[in-house]
Amino acid sequence: MLSLFFIWQLLFFTVFSVKDISQADLNRQTQDFESVFAIQNYPNEFLTGWFGNEIRATSSRIYPANGLGRNGSKALAVQPISTFDGEIVIRLAPGQFTDPQVKFWARSVKNGSGDRSALVSYRWGEQLDGDYSVRETLGEPDEFENEDQEFRLFAIELPKGLQEAGEVYLKLEIRYGPGIGSCAKWLMDDFEFGEFVEDTAAPKIKNVRGFDEREIEIQFDEELDPVFSEFILNYKLDGIEPLEAKRKSDSLVYLTFEVKLENGRNYQLEVLQIPDLEGNFLQDSLLNFQFFDPTFIPHKTLVINELMPAPKADLDLPNVEYVEIFHAGEYPIRLSGVSYANSRNRVVLGSEWVQPGEFLIFCSENQASLLRDYGRVIPVRNWPTLLNSGDQVSLRDDQGKLIDVISYTTGSWAGSDFASGGYSLEVPNPFYPCDQSSLLKASVDLLRGTPGRENSVLSLAPDVSLLSLISAEFLTEKSLLLTFSKPVLVGLDQSNFGFDPNLSIDSLFVVKSNQIQIFLENEVSPNTIYTLQINGVFDCFGNQFVQDEVIRLVLPLQAQIGEVWINELLFNPKTGSPKFIELVNVSDSYVEVKDWMLANKDEFGEVDQLKQLSETSVIIPPKGFLAITTNTDQLKLDFPKSSFGQFTKIKALPSYP
Repeated sequence: MLSLFFIWQLLFFTVFSVKDISQADLNRQTQDFESVFAIQNYPNEFLTGWFGNEIRATSSRIYPANGLGRNGSKALAVQPISTFDGEIVIRLAPGQFTDPQVKFWARSVKNGSGDRSALVSYRWGEQLDGDYSVRETLGEPDEFENEDQEFRLFAIELPKGLQEAGEVYLKLEIRYGPGIGSCAKWLMDDFEFGEFVEDTAAPKIKNVRGFDEREIEIQFDEELDPVFSEFILNYKLDGIEPLEAKRKSDSLVYLTFEVKLENGRNYQLEVLQIPDLEGNFLQDSLLNFQFFDPTFIPHKTLVINELMPAPKADLDLPNVEYVEIFHAGEYPIRLSGVSYANSRNRVVLGSEWVQPGEFLIFCSENQASLLRDYGRVIPVRNWPTLLNSGDQVSLRDDQGKLIDVISYTTGSWAGSDFASGGYSLEVPNPFYPCDQSSLLKASVDLLRGTPGRENSVLSLAPDVSLLSLISAEFLTEKSLLLTFSKPVLVGLDQSNFGFDPNLSIDSLFVVKSNQIQIFLENEVSPNTIYTLQINGVFDCFGNQFVQDEVIRLVLPLQAQIGEVWINELLFNPKTGSPKFIELVNVSDSYVEVKDWMLANKDEFGEVDQLKQLSETSVIIPPKGFLAITTNTDQLKLDFPKSSFGQFTKIKALPSYP
């Protein structure tokens, strides 16, 4: 029923909107009903230039309606009852205009269970208490039925004979309509009197973009008819109608589809016959656009680019904790449902749009104003306070998948003066696709931080050094650990690793950015040599690991007493050369000795100066030798015939005088 009334309104009322600002615009009389009503009746004013026959503070007769106006504002409300018809008189000054008009928004609201419409009419007069013209109906006789309606825009022309009068009066009468039971409540909002430039331009589509995996957003250049804009038959995406069309914020329409839309795919959108509020219809339009789901945020699309865990007072930057986020991706994303967390607390962000290449400054809601001069600030309620001594900061999408994470310690500043001096920690390369915790540097900017702009330590130069394997060792009978020289790209699977004899891989796990733990389906045989083949493993700059020698693995036995001997000792080397101790494995097994310790005895004969051989695996083959020293390179130079033997480096040897 409402749609038919609105169509009638479009056909029979001339409605106007503002297109430019003129002196007449500035002189226009307006009333938004946000001011406090004076509770006084005709002939006294309840608002400047406004008179009513019975003004109340709340809930009946003529009164201010909080939250019932347009966009949740205040409105003027009139409640007709069997013993009361509302009369509102408005004093207007048409002399400064050439062709003035009245326009306002109105609707009815359901009151009780009756079926009576509010009958609204208007009349013109030249004196407040003088004669008025013949009553004219506003809209159709049942324009304002006893139902919850949308606001509609109405326009009334000033009669020609009154256009040069110094003062005129518009009387609105809101009467109790025929029917049964209660009568509708009538609301008015955003009243204007003046000259308006006629809008004859049809609405246009400004932008189309994805809103989520099944929804697109269409932005028009002006407010749309609230009924026609929600007809699904007016829209087609590649020939398919949406399940729903929903208008929001007056000029935005959201189309929801049954199936998921394909990320990166080109779609054709057809839009038909959508009018604006003035009845100007959009020409049938075809638009091609590329769909991206802004809620799909791949790993490292949003980068934690800078952290200020320990700000300091009386410096150039405000004394405010902040975390800067950089959008390193290729299409706009929406933060709805994204969570930001440190090691102790987590918060969910609002529906903010972020453009590629844009910086965001996250900070506490109550300190956001202090950083607005530095860039776009996202105020965070219940801000997770950063720990000065070290913390972990992360971003996750609405499904809980990791977008980025970074950790820092006091050592990340590389000096106590920086750690306590109000310096931020910056990421050197926001496009680096791996964990940058170990790469963080203290800002070298004069402000000691760069919120909202390029980092002072920025370095986009690629790392061309080779990726190498530092160690490969069995941790248990069903797992082994690979340690590389640099962080490696994630996304590896069983196809990247092969064994001879064959070992079936159960799963992979990234322990650290440069360490991969492989879990096997079955136990390996101790004391058996396996060879490992690695392929398709890259570092974070795309340098591939090239295997140029055989990688041998063995699950060793723990050495028993009597199986490993101290075979040689150099306690008095020449100047500039290191001491060493040589061990020999006299058994027929591969033995593990990393947890063994070297020591000496003190003056009382007690074991002293214990030095563990290694933190990582050290395996001595059957009948094999191992040299232990503090400088393996120099020792090999001193004894070139032994340079291809087995060596291990230790930080310090016990004292052997």
